[in-house]
Amino acid sequence: MEHAIPNFSSPVLLFLFIVSPFLAALCVYQLRSLPLQSFIVSVTTTAMAIGVLLMSSRVPLGLSLLPVWGIDPHAAIRVADFILLGLIFYFGSRFRHPVIKILSVLQIVLLAFLNFFIKGKPPVDTLYGDNLSLMVIMVASIATALSTMRLSFIPSLRALEDNADLKQSSRHRFFALLLVCIGALNGTVLSNDMSFFYFFFELITLGSFLLMAQKGTPAAEKKAVRTLSLTSLAGLIFLISMA
Repeated sequence: MEHAIPNFSSPVLLFLFIVSPFLAALCVYQLRSLPLQSFIVSVTTTAMAIGVLLMSSRVPLGLSLLPVWGIDPHAAIRVADFILLGLIFYFGSRFRHPVIKILSVLQIVLLAFLNFFIKGKPPVDTLYGDNLSLMVIMVASIATALSTMRLSFIPSLRALEDNADLKQSSRHRFFALLLVCIGALNGTVLSNDMSFFYFFFELITLGSFLLMAQKGTPAAEKKAVRTLSLTSLAGLIFLISMA
């Protein structure tokens, strides 16, 4: 892949499409008002969609991540990979699912092998945005914004509050996890580094699992665990392809 010439839009690529959804998720998690939650999600996703339109004429966009406060972002991502796999193993143990535990352990072993014995040179551009990646971000942003706006007028999530299996509202957690998944999706399509791609992929794996299991019913947890096992298998296959 050719090296993109950095411009003023490159830092926006990082903040608007990746950092802002996670910051919005933190804000939403602290709120208990449905209108405010919907507003923050809608504004965040709408801003991303507008950002795609403004930067579509500037592609390709590339950004190389430099150390921050002496911390190498590539090393930090490698550590975060192991943390996410540890969390997946925890949920596999919690729900007594041996397949998830085995898959997570295999990924930990293979990831350690890749990090310590097969060290490739990081690409010039850690993040890289082209027309295809921006189109994916546009579609995901518009779909999320429209779906969230509907909740302000058709509050289907109130059914969660009335469910006898829930002791308290889970709307704030729902919107926060939704934003985390959006940010991870954006990071996945913008990653030009395999270690970053794998990190965001695992983040989507964990976020989608928590999103599906949040209702707390046996049926929801069963579906969530099944999804986690399939995505864990996909993660293992991805690591094998890198070896």
